[in-house]
Amino acid sequence: MHTSIRGNPVVVLAVLALALSGCSTAGLSTVVQETTSPTSQQDFDAKMNACMAQQGWDAIQQPDGSYSFETTEEQRELFLQVNSACLELIGANLEPLKSDDEWRAIYESLVDVHECLNSQGLQLPEPPSFQAWQDMERNWGPYGDVPIDDIEERLSELEGACPQPTVW
Repeated sequence: MHTSIRGNPVVVLAVLALALSGCSTAGLSTVVQETTSPTSQQDFDAKMNACMAQQGWDAIQQPDGSYSFETTEEQRELFLQVNSACLELIGANLEPLKSDDEWRAIYESLVDVHECLNSQGLQLPEPPSFQAWQDMERNWGPYGDVPIDDIEERLSELEGACPQPTVW
């Protein structure tokens, strides 16, 4: 089984947070001592791969530049716990420090994705205002409004046409 860690860190974190809420980092060897969020995909990959290697899972680089890990079905739960703990340990769950102008640019890119998704035949609810987005701790993204059926059937197509911005 190959498990990929590359992609939108927010999505990776959200999936793992739902699957593993309440997991602890107890017993996890600390190879990376970070208190700031990763600053780029390369930084994230280096820190995450080092943490996972310390726990016995060596990353396998794929032709597209992403990384995966081989696990057995019996190791899956432990792998997910270690993966979640490493995400926490490297600071991937911390919000990046941004200026108001930088946050506004990110918000505008999310609104652009929202408009792109609507141009793909979806009819999504209007995005929150910038201030509402700030007030909700920036916890909105246009893909969160896409119906589950469309996600299951068209995710690759939609992400190809309307890529999600990566926030570092």
